[in-house]
Amino acid sequence: MSEGGSGLSHGIRARANTWKIVLRISRRATIRDRWRTLTSLLIVSLPIVLVISSITLWSMMSSSRYLAIQNLGPNDSTQARITRVSFNPIEQDYLGEPAGDVTSASVDSSSVDEFQLNRWLPSDAVMVTTLSFPSVNVSTEDGLRSALVTTATETSSLDIFAEKDEQTPRLENGHAVLALDVATELNVGVGDTIHVSVSSTSMKPSITATVMIDQVADQERSIVVGLGTFASRSPSELQGTSAHYYILSESPVTWDDVQLLNHSGFAVISRAVLAHPPQNAPPPQSTEFSSAQAWLPFIIVIGVLLVFIELILFVSPLFAVAQTNGIPSAITMLAVGATRFHLIRLMMSLGLVLGVLSAFLSLAGVGIVLGTFVQIQGLSLSMIPWEALVFSFISPIVVCLIACYAPARDLADTDVTTLFSGHTRAPSRLVRKIPFYPLLLVLAIPLLMWAAMAGALGILAFGLALLISGIIGTAPYFVAYDWRGRLHPSLGLRLAVRDAVRNGQRTLPAMASLMTTALLATALLITLTSANEAAWNAHAHLGPKGSVFVSDADVTDRVSQARVIHDSAAAAVTDRRSVSSATTLSGLKWESTDCGPSIVIETISPNEASTESMNDHVPSLAELDLAYIVDDGTFLSASNLLSGDEMVKAVTTLNSGGAIMPRGSYISESGQATLRALDMSDTVEAATQGLNTVPDPTTVSEAQIQAITWSKLNVIVLSPKAAEVLKVPVLPLGQLLIVDKPVSVWAMSGFISAIESSAPGSSVTVIQPPLSTIIMPYIATLIALLSATGTIALIVVLSANAMRPDFETLEAIGASRTLRSRVTAYQGMGLALVCLPISVLSGLIAGVLTVMTIARSGVFPELANLHPVIPWFQVIVMFFGSPILATVVAGVVASRQQKPGSLISVS
Repeated sequence: MSEGGSGLSHGIRARANTWKIVLRISRRATIRDRWRTLTSLLIVSLPIVLVISSITLWSMMSSSRYLAIQNLGPNDSTQARITRVSFNPIEQDYLGEPAGDVTSASVDSSSVDEFQLNRWLPSDAVMVTTLSFPSVNVSTEDGLRSALVTTATETSSLDIFAEKDEQTPRLENGHAVLALDVATELNVGVGDTIHVSVSSTSMKPSITATVMIDQVADQERSIVVGLGTFASRSPSELQGTSAHYYILSESPVTWDDVQLLNHSGFAVISRAVLAHPPQNAPPPQSTEFSSAQAWLPFIIVIGVLLVFIELILFVSPLFAVAQTNGIPSAITMLAVGATRFHLIRLMMSLGLVLGVLSAFLSLAGVGIVLGTFVQIQGLSLSMIPWEALVFSFISPIVVCLIACYAPARDLADTDVTTLFSGHTRAPSRLVRKIPFYPLLLVLAIPLLMWAAMAGALGILAFGLALLISGIIGTAPYFVAYDWRGRLHPSLGLRLAVRDAVRNGQRTLPAMASLMTTALLATALLITLTSANEAAWNAHAHLGPKGSVFVSDADVTDRVSQARVIHDSAAAAVTDRRSVSSATTLSGLKWESTDCGPSIVIETISPNEASTESMNDHVPSLAELDLAYIVDDGTFLSASNLLSGDEMVKAVTTLNSGGAIMPRGSYISESGQATLRALDMSDTVEAATQGLNTVPDPTTVSEAQIQAITWSKLNVIVLSPKAAEVLKVPVLPLGQLLIVDKPVSVWAMSGFISAIESSAPGSSVTVIQPPLSTIIMPYIATLIALLSATGTIALIVVLSANAMRPDFETLEAIGASRTLRSRVTAYQGMGLALVCLPISVLSGLIAGVLTVMTIARSGVFPELANLHPVIPWFQVIVMFFGSPILATVVAGVVASRQQKPGSLISVS
């Protein structure tokens, strides 16, 4: 037993000593070539950092905890936010959104709400009442400077805004916490006095309170005042006020508590319910949140595939070259009695060293990205999931170990005699022309066409996999083609082709990387561009892209005051851009009061069986929520809502005193429509007061008006004469400014800030899609360009190192030293010119068929008008620009290879 145990112990010590030796060799190799080692670490780590960070950020932003922090703040003691939304029982989803239509409630019922909630309140809980205002005006004590604040809150406690265990002072009546940017704009600080004005619900002037600044917080356009600053004066007259009740407790607010409060008409956002959604809760009302959660599994699958692609395409060439460069060390080890297992450990140790170093780099990168995100969002560091950090550390180690296993096995299986003779090299997979891959390429296109016709996403994914595999598998046919007798290449070009064919373990992954990235980037570019265009066309818009719409921020402004604000903002725009036309939009906004418009126009069907004020099946206006429009055709033509024969017909109808209807079934055979104006004042007032009995609207007028139908907008358009007949108010809603130089999406934010600062009280809208949607196609193009240049640069460096013995032999017999740079540059240029154009064309086909498949699948009903849109400029840039840029990079990198060497040398 003792002899057996001693033998086992000796074997363990021998294996440990062997690992120590090979690890020491690998560690010295990485230290000796620091810059090349750093390049290898970046190649391994950067894709992992990008993938894990993207997946984690998507998961965080679609998580229930993120929603809880957005709504309840970072303090875990804030268990719930309760809001009165109705005086009748309601149902809600677990996100706190009421299901179905509810009757709005106002701040007037706050005392009743507090009484009811105090009866329910747990014994250890504290309730903090807050009043939120849509916007307030703040001004200095002397009235010389003023600013519009978009986030205004009245509360007695700052605990709901604080971090956990943070001590916050009580905010007294007449005191305030002001955002830093507003304080800077007003040139005020702690201890100064300012005036705060909130709009009135009636024709009375705004209610103004004087407050002292207790604290200046690092926030944006916000102010918090002590409870009672406004409500103690006249709470029923405050415009747009909503009351929220925050529950501070160590005990969670459960789903049973939520349902109990729902029975009294309260909507509840509970931290515990968000963290653990109940199974019997209604589905989320928010389509955006549901869509984000639905996409999460696909994002994870794509992330795993990208890491796998990185393993095959980027990391494998590093160890394939290291296998060749490890031959001197292998010869030395064999000379002192090493076995094939020692050679395997030599390569595996290199993978372990690189993997561990890459793991620390990936961990730092993911930590920096996620930490920066939570700091910008004002979240706690505990929001970062520890699983992401663990995966970021483990993934590089696993990737490197798997990638180095095949080269380690090949090195160990190489004949010892050939090792000592110095004539060994790894077998090339590139020259293996397998007919199976071109067959896959032939089958992929019909399969993708079938998926496009049937709308089958599963078939689409399978077809894309076949297409990528087929293109990569046919690469040997391009490189290993017998060009003799057809071309008369130079010596440098012949050597470049020979090296590419001989070192297939390096060239094939590089070609696969180029082809896969370019194909997927092109397909993604077309898909995202088409989706953006479909989302844009799903709504009507105030004007063409790049135009500017100026209005007043306060909907309660008088008509004369609103016109002054509009003119001031328009003048500010004119000072910065040349304006070719300015058109006023008139009518009535839907949010002209808290509970809807005071006047509603509806049309009566010819058989008087139904009425309608707007058509929900027709696109709505994206930038404004309108009750109706009054126009003589000037605004409709300027905004591009109408064009061609349709515009001529509409303008003729409006000039003759007619109207435009969103549904043709409400127009009689004689072309007449019955319109009536309803006075909603009593209805709105009853809803505002929270009365149980809401009176019906009263009819102001009714008339037969000549009308036509259109499908561009969901509201009724009246001519000025028709509005006069119906006796409805015609209010100026803003001015549409068509500028000679359209405002780009990149300059949109700064342009809006400049105009709103120049014209206080104004609201500026640039007619452009959000930057977040526009930037994605550009990112796809940038990824393709960077991937192409990075891969070509890597190939040039590895090729220069691998061919160093050949170059030295050629130079010894009289070849020029410039042959080094020419051969490696030719190889990089050749790969770029062969791979990139073919991949871009394939991606073009794949992208068009992908868009058609998604459109017919019905998975995204909000993209009903989805059709392929090809951004020709970006596609042309990728088709011509990628190979040209890669060629330039190949030439530059090759010319700078003054002292060629291996990227990872274990000798």
